[in-house]
Amino acid sequence: MADRGRLVPIAVAMVGAYLALAWMALLATGPSEVTLIWPATGVAYASMLFFGWRWWPVPAISVLLLHLTIAPAPPFLVCWSIVGNVLGALGGVWFVRRFVPDVFERFDVPAGAGVLAGGVGLAMVSASFGALGMWLSGQSSASELLTNALRWAIGDLYGIIAVMPAVLLGLQRRYSTSAPLLPSSGAYASPSERRVWLGLMFLVLLGAAWLGSENPTHALAMVGLPLALLVWAAVRLPPLTVAIANGAVSLLMAMALSLGFAGPAPATPISTATLAAFLCVIAAIPMTLSLGMFQSRQAAARLLQRANTDALTGTLSRSAFEYQARRALQRVPFQPMAVAYIDLDRFRLINDAMSHAVGDDLICAVAGVLRANLPAQDELARIGGDE
Repeated sequence: MADRGRLVPIAVAMVGAYLALAWMALLATGPSEVTLIWPATGVAYASMLFFGWRWWPVPAISVLLLHLTIAPAPPFLVCWSIVGNVLGALGGVWFVRRFVPDVFERFDVPAGAGVLAGGVGLAMVSASFGALGMWLSGQSSASELLTNALRWAIGDLYGIIAVMPAVLLGLQRRYSTSAPLLPSSGAYASPSERRVWLGLMFLVLLGAAWLGSENPTHALAMVGLPLALLVWAAVRLPPLTVAIANGAVSLLMAMALSLGFAGPAPATPISTATLAAFLCVIAAIPMTLSLGMFQSRQAAARLLQRANTDALTGTLSRSAFEYQARRALQRVPFQPMAVAYIDLDRFRLINDAMSHAVGDDLICAVAGVLRANLPAQDELARIGGDE
């Protein structure tokens, strides 16, 4: 994790990101209404998942500053909102730490499902406190209590699905010291393919926005065309890239739909909740596929590492040594090289007299001495036995 000296700037950045995303969500509604989406929840949830429950002041300060600056609200409602957001985040983090404690080492579909389950709990707690606070403070009627709670929960869930993965993966890549086994760079798309994908995504977003504004009946293009490219990204690009692209595209789609740029904006609370739930499903598809693809690549990387590494000494295996030797011999122009073959005389006597465990320890010790005295560019391999 990050050292303590860098925690304050990170916390400030998280609060700033929370306020920026909240401002975006409030563009289409008034400050006293429940928004279509609430992407800021993803920032708060990701920061507490990564840094732990002691980061509860981040959502508390974020919500307080939000109501003091962007969305003024009665003090009573502000208190209920702060308590709901903090308790919900604490509950979600507790669930993940309790049932998926190795989430940062695994990064697979079951781990993602555990994080999502904790997010669902967060959304339910936050929505319950928020909707109840709106009613008790006179911002809504009792008949709107359940509807507001549903819209609040789905809006929070959208932020968890669309924004949280990008923030969490970004924090892990920058500050974590215990990352899962990563596939080789060759397992993903080449730089040229990534540039083609980026250009097509830019053109598709422009085309979908123009088509939706010219003919609202084609508003489905706002979803279908970018989703196809996000599925391509989920198959061919690293998870962090997919998470960033998915979050950005999902936010653009949600803003266009809520502002009426891609057809009429939802007019009733039920239609708003239905649209937000649809956006949640659309945002979940690329990340679920990306998790599955990463899990498959991770399994392949483990098998390749096992095949190329000697289990006892950690040096190259015989097959890996032969592959490296063939590559060196085929290199053009040919570069001079040398191969040193070493074995241990009378090694069988050690195994017979002192056990195979002692013999294994001796082989490991010899390999360690050789590795410590070899230049970094040289390779060390165990061919078999004491060779």
